[in-house]
Amino acid sequence: MEHLFLEILAEEAQRGNKPSNTFKAVSINRVAEALSERFLV
Repeated sequence: MEHLFLEILAEEAQRGNKPSNTFKAVSINRVAEALSERFLV
């Protein structure tokens, strides 16, 4: 699960969704959706 979490956050940073030392809300939402889909929760 940690690997998927970090992979998605790295993608979001490359897309410009991390303008400073924090991620934008859209990035956190994307992580939550991906984890839900992957682990069927």
